[in-house]
Amino acid sequence: MELNKFRLVFNNFVLNSLIFKKVSEISKQIGKRPLLGWSEVKSSPYYLAGNGYISQLIDYLSTKRLFDIEGVARVLKNALKGRCDIGTFQYLFGLLDVQERITHCFDYLSEADSDDFEIGENKIRQINSILETASKLGRLDIIKYLLEAVVIPEYKEGGSQFRWDLERAVSYSAKSNDIELLKFMIEKSNNSIAPFFYTMHERPNVFDKVASVGNIKMIEYLVECRMEDLSESNMLRESIRAGQQDFVRHLLANNSYGHIIGDFEILHYAIRYNQFEILKMLNQEYGMKEFYKYDMNYAADNANIEMLSWLSQNSSCQCSPSAMDTAARNGQFHIVQWLHNNRTEGCTAVCFINIYLSFYCYTY
Repeated sequence: MELNKFRLVFNNFVLNSLIFKKVSEISKQIGKRPLLGWSEVKSSPYYLAGNGYISQLIDYLSTKRLFDIEGVARVLKNALKGRCDIGTFQYLFGLLDVQERITHCFDYLSEADSDDFEIGENKIRQINSILETASKLGRLDIIKYLLEAVVIPEYKEGGSQFRWDLERAVSYSAKSNDIELLKFMIEKSNNSIAPFFYTMHERPNVFDKVASVGNIKMIEYLVECRMEDLSESNMLRESIRAGQQDFVRHLLANNSYGHIIGDFEILHYAIRYNQFEILKMLNQEYGMKEFYKYDMNYAADNANIEMLSWLSQNSSCQCSPSAMDTAARNGQFHIVQWLHNNRTEGCTAVCFINIYLSFYCYTY
């Protein structure tokens, strides 16, 4: 648009409001995140960091100190998500006194019988979450900085040592879709000792994370060097959930990956996670026809009329009366109408109550 025309539109209150209202509505539908005004952004260090307003963030932090490690970790993670460079990250790392906080956390952990032990453990988790975010985003520069620059406090008799949880970072590095980064993290993990408290907690499975990004080369590499993680994985579920159609084909063609499951469970994942194209592919290319009895409920929950119609015509699965009840509760009246016109399972009295409450809320 020409500058003069833009100024006319921008300065016209009615057109300005209408245009930006529509832009806001479209952005909400696409991004599924709340849109914030500048007054909200400038008053939050997290929003400033995540949106790349580093100068304003530094001004904010010069007048207001973040006392909790959760807040510090969130600022640094949001800055990474906002694609800050290594220099900016290093500056914020120093400004937020992260090294001092790590030492302070260790003081909690050095008294293993104290009531503060759980507090210290949570603080260390928050610090490790910075490494996890850097791994997920493929920021090798940040990872190297954290591993090399952070001074690990000296071990104290009767206490517990702080360590980076590199095993967990390995799993998150798979989300970067960068096989060289994955190799780097695995090598680092193989040469490190796991943090004492994380041995008792579940970690994300690296095979599942790779399945979610659909990287076949990564899987082939993991099979060679991380077979111990394969038995606990559910790659079919995670690849279907993420809509990785080609990767699903790869898994079905390679039974050597193990974890064989029935057709009904594979189809259930496609319906549950609203992956209509994968559902049709499984049926048409692999002849899968076994469904759970009430799989249509999930299609109704996802408000997917196309999938509902396809299942009604191409499968023996059904809806339960709760499908219409749930659709009414969610305000999905087009789904209620479709179920009423095309299915015979009906609904319960809850459906009418939900419809009444929905209209009441919309009216008042």
